[in-house]
Amino acid sequence: MLEEGIERLVARTGNGARLKEHLLASHSFPRKLGALPAMPVSKTGAQPPHFRPTIPRYGEADWEVAVRKSWA
Repeated sequence: MLEEGIERLVARTGNGARLKEHLLASHSFPRKLGALPAMPVSKTGAQPPHFRPTIPRYGEADWEVAVRKSWA
């Protein structure tokens, strides 16, 4: 999940603090992705990525920049 998009997503839904708490507790940020390929799936608990709901301001380039901070 892009950290930059959390506030914008929460504002769109009207579910404020509860949704933000869920997002922070149950989603990974791109900087964490760099470590995942080296870890067995059973240890990461990683789920396949999902990209919903879409926030029009962010696109593929934003994801690439965020992931490249920890994964070449």
